[in-house]
Amino acid sequence: MLYHVDVWITGLLKMLYENKTRDDVITQYLCPFINREITNLEGKIFNMLSFGGMRVYKTEKPIDSN
Repeated sequence: MLYHVDVWITGLLKMLYENKTRDDVITQYLCPFINREITNLEGKIFNMLSFGGMRVYKTEKPIDSN
């Protein structure tokens, strides 16, 4: 299974991170979001306190971002 994370900063920015493993989603996205930590998401530093929300989707096939 692959997971995709949809996160947004209220009114400013929306990002979708595709084709992640379950462990990656938990350690890189969910835990920092719940704990409101500062984190590095694919080369960019974010304060997870500024994120307005997050959705996680699960699929059997990868999403082609092209």
